[in-house]
Amino acid sequence: MASVAREDMGRALPWPLAPLIASMAEAARRDDRETYDELFDCCFGWVYSVALRVTHDAARAEAVTAYVLREAVIEAG
Repeated sequence: MASVAREDMGRALPWPLAPLIASMAEAARRDDRETYDELFDCCFGWVYSVALRVTHDAARAEAVTAYVLREAVIEAG
């Protein structure tokens, strides 16, 4: 499996999350918490399931998911 450089991680968002992350960033810029929360919920399940498969630990998968989504929104914003 090819490795991805850390600086390329933000550009490597898997489809269909890239448009959702961009929409989350836009909602955050507009201070639209309701829309942001809805989009976060859409993304959370997918990212969490991948993190859980990798970590095999629910608490750690939640922490990884929150970190990944936060960083993705920062990168998209």
